Amino acid sequence: MPPQLTPAPESFCPKSTPPGSENWVKRIFRFDQVDSTNEAAFRALEQGKAQDGDAFVATEQTLGRGRRGSRWCSEPGLGLYASFVLQPAMPWPGPLITITAGLATRDASTHLGLEHSRLKWPNDLLVGDGKLAGVLVESRAWSAQDPVYVLGIGVNVGQTSFPEELSAERPVVSLAQLGLDVGQAEAQNALFASLGRRLNQARMAPRALACDFLAALEFGPSQVHVQVAAETISGRISGLDFDRGLKISTIGGRKRWIPLEHIRSVSNGPPD
Repeated sequence: MPPQLTPAPESFCPKSTPPGSENWVKRIFRFDQVDSTNEAAFRALEQGKAQDGDAFVATEQTLGRGRRGSRWCSEPGLGLYASFVLQPAMPWPGPLITITAGLATRDASTHLGLEHSRLKWPNDLLVGDGKLAGVLVESRAWSAQDPVYVLGIGVNVGQTSFPEELSAERPVVSLAQLGLDVGQAEAQNALFASLGRRLNQARMAPRALACDFLAALEFGPSQVHVQVAAETISGRISGLDFDRGLKISTIGGRKRWIPLEHIRSVSNGPPD
């Protein structure tokens, strides 16, 4: 059975991450330049050359992308561009991997010296309003008997500036701009270790993972607005379950479960 989550009061949320294997990555495939590390991973899978725990790391991506096909700026030598092959014994709900990776990226940034960051639903790591990192989980030729996921993570590390067209789309930021002198190798090691721990937590303590994710969103008891297709649902978050979804206590007092795959955004600003 895939991991199950049961909503729990904050006081019942474990405060620590269970230990995991920092050496969970079995092989690393490195590229000076590649279209995207996710595509490199899928090509290796199609050729029968990839396995669970493989990592694909590039110095530069020419066609890096994010969620919903958005472009990911992948300048040579200035960011961490990595993808991982995950082949669990049984299918995991897709949002579970995205949330796990988002928390791992936040953990790694904290380890590297970043004092404060937050997650934006479901896959962006922000400092202030600036995007520092993003997560993209994909699966192709799906089989419930042999599930395969490719998890892509991009982190802005050494950039001192960004292309004007990118900055015009959304605020972006790098570790260097935040005053941290971090190299690609150091960022990679931190990410690999934190991802190993969080994947272990997803398997062993998914309820704690859910609590950590809700805390990392930094909504607290404030009212949030959940965008689902053309509908906006407002209320307070009162639970997270990877099978049932996000539990919202609406302004009218109704308890409503929203399937995670239907959620486009969650914010505590003015509704869209």
